[in-house]
Amino acid sequence: MSDDRTLKKEDIKPSDIKANIYDSVEIVVDIYGVTEHNIEDTLEKLIEILPAQKYRRTDDSLTVEEINAYGDRKDIPLTHSLRRRYLEKEGVVRYYSKKDSEKITICGLFISISLSYEIAHILKDNIELMHKIIEIFKKLEYFEVERISLIKKDSIYCSSLDDLYQCFNEKMFSDAGYALGYKAGETDCGVTKVYNNFSYKETDIILNKQIMAGQLADSDEIVYEGKMETIVSRGLFEDLINVKEILSELNDISFEIFMNHITDDFAADLVAGKSSKVKAGVK
Repeated sequence: MSDDRTLKKEDIKPSDIKANIYDSVEIVVDIYGVTEHNIEDTLEKLIEILPAQKYRRTDDSLTVEEINAYGDRKDIPLTHSLRRRYLEKEGVVRYYSKKDSEKITICGLFISISLSYEIAHILKDNIELMHKIIEIFKKLEYFEVERISLIKKDSIYCSSLDDLYQCFNEKMFSDAGYALGYKAGETDCGVTKVYNNFSYKETDIILNKQIMAGQLADSDEIVYEGKMETIVSRGLFEDLINVKEILSELNDISFEIFMNHITDDFAADLVAGKSSKVKAGVK
């Protein structure tokens, strides 16, 4: 591609992007039919793909946040007694990469890979890793996959709302205050929140979007933060599923949604690997 500035979003592929605005990415596979004994036996078979040279292993328990997220994915009310049972009795094994930017969680409810983008990751490698883990669990007699989810959290910080809306597609955030203030110049920024829940290409999609004023850490400068959480997932699987194939499809849909939320010019910035519009957030 000779000139990034002439690119249109529809021509850009994920492989063209040299910078991203990820805070974190999480791959989650909700499972069924796995006992604590099953997990203990299966962990021995995971040594080859989760070697001690690369990961440290710890025994743990679920967090409140993980239990809440599980309830949201299952769309079930979590009673106080059920929450307590999950907290006190659900055994969890976690694997951490040497720099703690990658966390793999295995329990009887779900298996997840969480990626912190303080360090860059190649998502397709982690999709492959999840596929290998599930292939090992699939050998269990009663094992089932209930839902596969891909969760991406993005954020950028800009010196002005004008700069921010040169990055994010203004129409996707429905910011009435900005629209009025742009005309009259009399509106201060409060908070804009947008929630979308819909199905697309046989995929369940949840979008949480927010824009608000704040300050960068260790700075008195006022900045405008734009955040977007994208959750794409599928459930109700047959017995034979290809996790790698499904996650790759979910990633394509997530990328399509993201590209619809940014401007052509900011998309070109991400292809170039830098942006003058953004104070922080482009990595």
